Amino acid sequence: MLDAPRIIGHRTPTSTRMRPVAPADEGEVTNE
Repeated sequence: MLDAPRIIGHRTPTSTRMRPVAPADEGEVTNE
């Protein structure tokens, strides 16, 4: 399941969403 979205995410806008989600998990982006 992650394999399919992972490759597509490189081209689809999903990759942009995953990037901000990573830092948000740490609470850095969530702090703002």
